[in-house]
Amino acid sequence: MHSLVRFSDAVLLEVNETFTKTLGYSRDEVIGKTPFELNFWVAPESLHRYRQQLETKGFVRDFEVELRAKDGSKRTVLLSSEVVDIDGVPYSLSAGVDISERKRSEKIQQATYQISEAAHAAEDLSSLYPQIHEIIKGLMPAHNFYIALFDPTTELISFPYFVDERSGQPEPFPPGTGLTGYVLRTGKALLLDGSMNARKKRVGDKVTFKGFKEISYVESGEPSAIWLGVPLSIQGKPFGVMAVQDYQDAAAYGEEEKRILAFVATQTALAIERKRAQQALQESEQKFRALFEGSSQGVMIQDEEQFLEVNSATLRMLGFATADQILGRHPKDTSPPFQPNGESSASASLRHIAECVEKGSARFDWVGLNARGEQVPFEVILTRVELGERKVIQAVINDISERKKAETELRASEARLRESEARFSTAFHASPVLITIARLRDKQFVEANEAFLEWIGLERAQIAGRNSAELGLWEDPEERAKFFAELRRTHSLRNVESQLRRHDGAVRTVLVSANIIEINGDPHVLGFGLDITESKRAEAELQRALAKERELSQLKSDFVSLVSHEFRTPLEIIMSSADNLDRYHDRLPAEKREQLLRTINKSVRRMSGMMEEVLLLGRLETDRMTFKPAAFDLRAFSQRVCDEIESATGKRCPIHLHVEGEAEQAFGDENVLRHIFTNLLSNAVKYSSPNQSVDFVVRRAGDDAACRIVDHGCGIPEADQKRLFQAFHRASNVRQIPGTGLGLLIVHRCVALQGGEIHFESSEGKGTTFTVRLPLFARPS
Repeated sequence: MHSLVRFSDAVLLEVNETFTKTLGYSRDEVIGKTPFELNFWVAPESLHRYRQQLETKGFVRDFEVELRAKDGSKRTVLLSSEVVDIDGVPYSLSAGVDISERKRSEKIQQATYQISEAAHAAEDLSSLYPQIHEIIKGLMPAHNFYIALFDPTTELISFPYFVDERSGQPEPFPPGTGLTGYVLRTGKALLLDGSMNARKKRVGDKVTFKGFKEISYVESGEPSAIWLGVPLSIQGKPFGVMAVQDYQDAAAYGEEEKRILAFVATQTALAIERKRAQQALQESEQKFRALFEGSSQGVMIQDEEQFLEVNSATLRMLGFATADQILGRHPKDTSPPFQPNGESSASASLRHIAECVEKGSARFDWVGLNARGEQVPFEVILTRVELGERKVIQAVINDISERKKAETELRASEARLRESEARFSTAFHASPVLITIARLRDKQFVEANEAFLEWIGLERAQIAGRNSAELGLWEDPEERAKFFAELRRTHSLRNVESQLRRHDGAVRTVLVSANIIEINGDPHVLGFGLDITESKRAEAELQRALAKERELSQLKSDFVSLVSHEFRTPLEIIMSSADNLDRYHDRLPAEKREQLLRTINKSVRRMSGMMEEVLLLGRLETDRMTFKPAAFDLRAFSQRVCDEIESATGKRCPIHLHVEGEAEQAFGDENVLRHIFTNLLSNAVKYSSPNQSVDFVVRRAGDDAACRIVDHGCGIPEADQKRLFQAFHRASNVRQIPGTGLGLLIVHRCVALQGGEIHFESSEGKGTTFTVRLPLFARPS
């Protein structure tokens, strides 16, 4: 969880999603507020120490603190902060890791150990209860704490341990009333917090709660701000209640404390039950004897030297006919020479007996011999007991042959599982396919193979514990959301084409497949990826090549049409003129013969021009058109082109050249430029009425030359403008004017060859403006 805080006034300026999720706030609820206003810090003195360290050192590392979430629950966070300067203003940049679950587990483990130790060390229940109280104080506020036990004989609840700041120890009462009675009767934990107190109502002299009719009692003394009670149960049957309460802090306990206290109550119930059993055992040798004889478990009484007594269950387990076959013998005499761990039976038996004598009990597995000399595995529990004034050892034995057999089978199963996991691990890490494993609930990566790490460009430690959103893996967050929504619905997806981003920012096309699997009961996503970027690129190249092939094929077809249509007219003119000259040469006046020759010459030039355009386009389409840039005078070049067009068109339309700024020293291919401007200017003249002016404006714009050819002719219909640069396409309003439909395509190709761009604006009947922008003033490399 990350946050940015202005250092001067502690105002929160930015938090990440993990921060808001952890503390249960929306981003808008925390931005612009201070931790004081939000009441984040459970212990203000901790905040003071944190601020002191930050002011003194400029940074804080791994500062353990309790923060209060919006719902009142407490989260333990490991906080690291650093003072950073942004535009001269100090800010605190913090990163926190929620270790609440870890701390809870540590506390519970410690409490379990402490209760176990206390149960072993306490001589009786009265000395055990204060120790349990101290243990609970380490887990939650517990200045007011009591243990209540139900006596089946009297059918009353009594309080063998009761510590309270404001009330004395209550008298025993029946379980049909009060909060303690409710927990005992239902076997359910009860948290009487603010929301529960809101249900409180009085019926006569009693207190009850809306929705909990079974809770009814006469309230005495000062009611606490919050009360928490949990049942003490053995095998699901409650026999008592453990409770804490606080008179001041209404938020002292929550669901977390309820779970912890319930767990401690389970351990305490076991400890109480064990102590009760021990006390009952010590109180009556006769009861012990009855238990001894009636037990289905093997029970043996011995001292440090020999067996003194065995019950019938022991004889049955070992296959002996009478007790005399065992009595007087040492445990090593009824066992093989060595135990499975290699220790001699004589040494092991002495060690276990000494442990029992010293500690009061010992528990271990043992291999003995039955009457037939066969080895039999046992679970043995040694307990130091007193029979009257005599101190002896009670050995309770259970035949665990079936358990051992099951353990052997389990070990074999585990070995097979490890082998399977090894095979999976090898395939996982060696596969060239991108493979990841992530938890489904938070989508955080827990594992990735080498192929994925190499593809994304990160180390394993850089992705572990982070999800794909944090890594910026998906180009489109909506695509990611749809993918996981569909995966949750179907539990399996195959070959979803997705755009994924590597760490270097490159976006790649990946076929993503995923399955939901369970690991230790927790749903995970097993993801597979196949980078098909190069395949897609090759496919696109192939499609472009096919399109170009189709375009060339269409070009050939259109060329045939051109030849059959556009060449027919000049050829017919040539043939007709030549035939007239051949037949009537001597009878024709010289002026008429010259006219026919000029007609032939004009038609030949027209055909030659068309052929030149076709050949030029062929070179451009097959990349055989060479680009040879050189230094030249743009002003002079432009004037020459204008003069040539006026001469070629018989000065049909005047061309006005305007050169703005310094345009002399340019760098480009004059041949390519000539094709561009010759075609544009000749079209401007051709499609304008006689004597209509054509403007040719050349202006320097940085490294570019911005050229505009403006005419006031027939214009281009809007329906034809989209196809203006296609081969052999001519506008619908100029089909009576000779032309090939190749000129503008040649212009477009030549502009691209020169590294420029071309645009036009046209209105039918009003004229056309072509704008060409070429990098003619860029320094040659």
